[in-house]
Amino acid sequence: KSIENIKVSKLDKVKLKSKILFIEAKIARSENDIDKSNSLFNEALQNQISTGKYNNPFTCLILRNIATKYRENSEFEKAIEIYKREREIWDYYKDYFYYQKGINYYNVGTFYYELTEIDAAIDNYNKAKINWGKEQPTKNYQRYLHEALGDLYFEKGDKKSASYYWIEANRILPPKNKDITDDILVLEQKTND
Repeated sequence: KSIENIKVSKLDKVKLKSKILFIEAKIARSENDIDKSNSLFNEALQNQISTGKYNNPFTCLILRNIATKYRENSEFEKAIEIYKREREIWDYYKDYFYYQKGINYYNVGTFYYELTEIDAAIDNYNKAKINWGKEQPTKNYQRYLHEALGDLYFEKGDKKSASYYWIEANRILPPKNKDITDDILVLEQKTND
C-alpha cells in the first residue's frame, strides 16, 4: 500500500494536528518566543477538547506546559488551576500513572508553599508521597519532597516532624555538603532532648 492510499479518519487528523501544534509550541519555547508558544499550546488544547476524547496523557502534557508559563511568571494561583484540571484527567485513570499524579501534587504543593499556604502545601505534598508510594520517583524528587515537608513543619513550629522529614531526606539521598548533614544531626539531637 502506498502512503497516498492510506485513509485517515477525521479524529486521527485532529489528533495529529494537536501533536503538530504541540511540537511547534515546544520549538517556539526553545526559541524564547513565549507568546507564540503559549498560543500554540492553547490551540493544541482546544483541538484536543474538540475531539471529545481529551481525557488522555497527551492532554495532561499540554496542560502542564501551559501551567509552565504561569509558574515562570510567579502566577501560582493560575498554575494551580491548570494543574487541578490536569489532575482531573489523571484521576480518570484510577490505577495508573501514580508517578504523574505524584508530580502533579508535588508541583501544586510547591505553588502553595510559594503562596505561604502551609497547610495546603503539606496536604499536597502528602498526597504526592502517597502516589509515589505506589510508583517510585527519582531519589531527587523524594529528597525534595521530604526537605520541603521538613521546612513546612518547621515553619509551623513542629520541630519534631521537621527533624523527621529532614533526616528522611538525608537518608534517601545524602547531601554532598557535609555541613548540611552535621546540621541535621544537631537538629535531631535538639528535638530528642
